[in-house]
Amino acid sequence: MANNWAQFTLEQLCTLITDGKHGDCENQKNSGFYFLSVKDIVDDRIFYENARQITEQDFLETHRRTNLEPGDILFTNTGTIGRMAIVREDTKTRQSTFQKSVAILKARRDAIDPYFLYYLLKFENSRLSEFAAGTTQKNLLLKDLRSFAVHVPELPQQLALASILRAFDAKIELNRRMNETLESITHQLFTEIFPDILRARSDPDAVPLTHIVLISREALNPDVEPTEIFNHYSIPAFDKQRLPVREMGEQIKSNKFIVHADCVLLSKLNPRIPRVWLPAVTGNMRSICSTEFLVLRPRPGYSREFIYGLCSSATFQEIFVTMVTGTSGSHQRVKPEYLEKMAIPSPDLKKVERFTKLVQPLYARVAHNLQENSTLAVVRDTLLPKLISGEIRIKQAEKLIEANA
Repeated sequence: MANNWAQFTLEQLCTLITDGKHGDCENQKNSGFYFLSVKDIVDDRIFYENARQITEQDFLETHRRTNLEPGDILFTNTGTIGRMAIVREDTKTRQSTFQKSVAILKARRDAIDPYFLYYLLKFENSRLSEFAAGTTQKNLLLKDLRSFAVHVPELPQQLALASILRAFDAKIELNRRMNETLESITHQLFTEIFPDILRARSDPDAVPLTHIVLISREALNPDVEPTEIFNHYSIPAFDKQRLPVREMGEQIKSNKFIVHADCVLLSKLNPRIPRVWLPAVTGNMRSICSTEFLVLRPRPGYSREFIYGLCSSATFQEIFVTMVTGTSGSHQRVKPEYLEKMAIPSPDLKKVERFTKLVQPLYARVAHNLQENSTLAVVRDTLLPKLISGEIRIKQAEKLIEANA
């Protein structure tokens, strides 16, 4: 960190709001009011899609003190310390209240640029964690958060440093939105080509789902190959960036299913949260997945693109969620045999072929964007400490951006 940077406490640089609610808000679907918790901060953004919706009464108790504005930073100070998201200028905010474990930091803009504060907190994350108390669950007390000292340059240098890192995040966000558009197009194509594929399940020609897919149960124990590196498809990896994690067998331990190049992964855990994955299996490295996934392989005449389109469709998800067993909201699962018995009108193979040809390049682009985002994130996270510490100057960083443009 540059020696000439001035030292401030976070209380001098921003307003901290930590008077959120416990998790006792009453649920109310489609209310338009949200209760955001630690789990709703995913991949550096607010993930409203699966957040709880609550009653207007619960919302009104705290909304004046937690009204989100561009530049506001969400920071988790309990449990997983330092998970963050910043409200960007183009973020569509919802009317929300917050779990007590989520603090809101509002930058004093005459002293610090919100984005520089955001990246500075990322840089200081490990040091912040050291101040957290507790053995079973870490808790960063408000007084410690307020008195935490950081070094900050003048505003022009803050803006310059933040702009370098924002360039990476802007490209990542562009790719993410492009993927949302591509996925939307493929969903629309599936609906247009197969409008009644699951709505006519009482059709006398309907067949069990096993007519078009095989649920593969091929498994292996990675611990038997402790030094082999696997592509590991897990629920956390899907939720974070939809890319597998490379891990050695000795790190994985329990049995996993084998992921084949022609398969689709469908999560059987808590199906109210749709998790359908189209793996990009390439190279010689073996791929495996959590046993919380069902490994679906197409029968002859069908394609994994068709299976993915089917499992991603709203109609399929409506039916799939009714197959759950278990009473706990966090441990509901679908038994494979229930899915195998799902009735489906036998699809026209010519339509399957047509759909497959249309969407293959779109899915390939989605996979490319996901991988590119992973690379950009690695470069950004490598650059962050070097910029803050002064090891790399702004002009050097700009050259790196050009190389990754």
